[in-house]
Amino acid sequence: MIGKWLDPRILFVSTYPPTRCGLATFSHALVDALTIIRGSPDSAGVIRMLPAGDESVCLGPEVVAQVSSSEPIDQAIVRWNEYDLLWIQHEYGIYGPEDGRAVLDLCDHSPVPVVVTLHTVPARMEVSRPPGVSMVTTSGRPRLPASSTASAR
Repeated sequence: MIGKWLDPRILFVSTYPPTRCGLATFSHALVDALTIIRGSPDSAGVIRMLPAGDESVCLGPEVVAQVSSSEPIDQAIVRWNEYDLLWIQHEYGIYGPEDGRAVLDLCDHSPVPVVVTLHTVPARMEVSRPPGVSMVTTSGRPRLPASSTASAR
């Protein structure tokens, strides 16, 4: 058990080359560095997110799936058991509407620990919730959505 945490297999969820954006470049550099440091291309896999209108194909061996921003991400990750950690690179607009609600759903469904890197944090966020659902408990404390419990796993 301890051995896998010394050298965990990491599944990244991000845009990835040939998509031309800073997040794709960052993720590619991160995967390359891990491969070099660990001396094995098997130490990392990538779920490549395709922004709207991007139909490019990446044939690199590290890319295990490609998902359009309009598709459910959690359905694309069929090889969970091959990885020890899920590392999501988040940028607004990549994970569909609702400010990335799909990322919270992905965290809820992950059987492995999740790390989320927020590359952009808006100065003011709109919180969407179903009508009649309060964001504050009767004690006056903030109510955490069910999705926030994923980090406690």
